[in-house]
Amino acid sequence: MAKRHQYSSGQRIGRRDVYVRSDLRPIYGQKNQRKFPFKPVLAIALVLIAVAGCAYALISGEIADNAKKPAATSAAGASGSASTSISTSSTAMATTLAAAVAKAKPAGAGASSQPAATQPQARPTVSIAAVGDLCFMDSNHNSLGSAASLLASMKPQLSAADVTLGNLEIALTSGGAAQDKTYTFRAPLSSAAGIAQSGFDVVSVANNHALDYGRDQFPAELDALHQAGLTVIGGGLNKQQAWAAQTVNRNGARIGILAFSEITPADYAATDTEPGVAYTQDTAAMTAAVAAAKASKKYDYIIVFMHWGVEGDYQNDARQTAEAHAFIDAGADAIIGSHPHRIQGVEYYKGGLIAYSLGNFVFGTAAKVSCQTMLLNFKLTDKGPEAVTATPVYIVRGSPQLATGSDWNQIATIIKSSAAHNGTTVTFANNLATFVKPQ
Repeated sequence: MAKRHQYSSGQRIGRRDVYVRSDLRPIYGQKNQRKFPFKPVLAIALVLIAVAGCAYALISGEIADNAKKPAATSAAGASGSASTSISTSSTAMATTLAAAVAKAKPAGAGASSQPAATQPQARPTVSIAAVGDLCFMDSNHNSLGSAASLLASMKPQLSAADVTLGNLEIALTSGGAAQDKTYTFRAPLSSAAGIAQSGFDVVSVANNHALDYGRDQFPAELDALHQAGLTVIGGGLNKQQAWAAQTVNRNGARIGILAFSEITPADYAATDTEPGVAYTQDTAAMTAAVAAAKASKKYDYIIVFMHWGVEGDYQNDARQTAEAHAFIDAGADAIIGSHPHRIQGVEYYKGGLIAYSLGNFVFGTAAKVSCQTMLLNFKLTDKGPEAVTATPVYIVRGSPQLATGSDWNQIATIIKSSAAHNGTTVTFANNLATFVKPQ
């Protein structure tokens, strides 16, 4: 006879009585005790745990059931075997029960019915190169040469980036009449192909020289630029086109690029029905255009090219700073400036990049200060603009050349001091200036 034990009064759970010894230790069933199905009891127990919250009583009951399973299996496999009592600590039994419950639990039980949130995919990285003003004529209205020849020495650097931008500060035409202004510049339509062959992908026409030879000449220029494979920003056959963000696709990323000029004569502005450039001094309107591009959710990155500031100044003014900050607040990733004919500072603001003025790049002048310039490089990444560097460049007879010797030293000094005005630290290595991004 198996050893008999005294039991306390039982609790009714489901359709049977579960008894617990007076010393609260579990016991296996007797030899001839009817085999009890384990999984249905577990399922019922789980429901009761969730509804009643009677943790202690239920866990105790399940421990007893778990203890019976080996005994029942043994009885079925070997008739006549005596009942066995196994004394196990409550802690060990609870661990066993937890494992059993986990196995018996239906797939997906207890999990949210909502699909798992997918991690947002990182935006592809795109390398950018940017320069300032491209003008293939000097102030005496003499041609400096073809676009391809003037840019030849910098073609390797211009072609290396995924996207290269510049400010085309000259009308491309052989016709028309010079406008009534101090300086008017023009070059043949064939210059468009030379610009593209030199490594450029995007040109801004939002400046104060794009219509120097008349509004009626502008559509042919736009067509020549497009035929050369260039993306034109800041100008169009009407205001809607001129103000629109233009799309450049690279490395699986969509880049929206806008351009505006605050310097252009008012009559160069595109209208609802006439070609022209995106001229305005309405900061709110420009900011709204940037915000609309961001809200469209069509772009991974947004760049704004600005023609602004004061000619001859090495430091950006308060208006430039306020507008640049507003554009980044509205969703822009990078702001690139031109017009002052000088290098101005680089600033990081809320994860965005601002290069207030890149100076000249192709320019017919003998003035040393107008020949000191730079090529800006950076990467658009999921963490914002990174690896922001400048290559010092010196303009020789209108053509940009990599700076050397004292020219390099002087340009490096300008780059460092103008950046310091905006709180940006610059380091130098391998003939490059690196704009240190705040951590």
